[in-house]
Amino acid sequence: MPATTPRLLIPYPLPADAVTDYPTTGRQLAELLDSLLGAAVQPVRTVVIVAGTGTYNTPAGALALLVELIGAGGGAPAAAINPTNAGLVPGGGGGAFASSLLNNPAASYPFTVGASSASANAKAGASSFGSPAVVQAGGGSAGAPAASAGFAVAGGGYGGLYGDCIGQLILAGSDGGNAASFSATSVTAGAGGSAARGAGSTRPSGGTGVIAAIAGKGSGSGAAGGSVTSSGTSNGALGGAGLAVITAFLPTPTGLLERGELDALLEGIITDWVPTPDEEPLPPVELPTPEVSQ
Repeated sequence: MPATTPRLLIPYPLPADAVTDYPTTGRQLAELLDSLLGAAVQPVRTVVIVAGTGTYNTPAGALALLVELIGAGGGAPAAAINPTNAGLVPGGGGGAFASSLLNNPAASYPFTVGASSASANAKAGASSFGSPAVVQAGGGSAGAPAASAGFAVAGGGYGGLYGDCIGQLILAGSDGGNAASFSATSVTAGAGGSAARGAGSTRPSGGTGVIAAIAGKGSGSGAAGGSVTSSGTSNGALGGAGLAVITAFLPTPTGLLERGELDALLEGIITDWVPTPDEEPLPPVELPTPEVSQ
């Protein structure tokens, strides 16, 4: 006898079953199988690099959101110096990074992308997602300028701190570089601190006169400080704005229907259900009539 191909039996529910969403046509069955046989996940990414606030609307059907945030980088303050001192400005700290995977996301979330500040010792704005925040990344801080005719050090601003963050994965920003003076005419400015996706600004090359600070070049990067070796003012500079990256994961069909790959699969599937026949009742048993004694 020729070999037979095993076939899969997919029974339909009985009419009395409390099920109403089962497939009733071959096309519906094919669509169901197409969704069950390895539904893919398609990422849809939203990137916000401008400081400010907004609302994120979750795409319909999203299974989860991956939220990645970076706080703003610390700035570099201005320095105004008289002719007898050198002015030295440290670099700003880099913003922190925080991320979380949010399952079964809500329909919408408010968010904030942090802004930098060039005021001395000011902390840059945090980036946050949700209210109250479910993910948050703290901003870096600006250092404070110093004036000296001899040796002096001005400490760089702190990077974004763990304590200012909320998330499943947290990375602190790196601190800004120190500035130093060795005399009234010899000054080294501080470099900007780095963030997870942005290197800090390189400190300006040395020189005399007024050296301008350098703004942060990437998301969350700290600004590099300036310097003054004669009367004048070194203008301040902002660190990089924060960053928000939201990735929604959406289920997508495998496309087996479009490619015709289900045809071969359906050939071996019996889609009609044959109920088990009812058992025939046994004939009644006749009992003997009891005799009545006289």
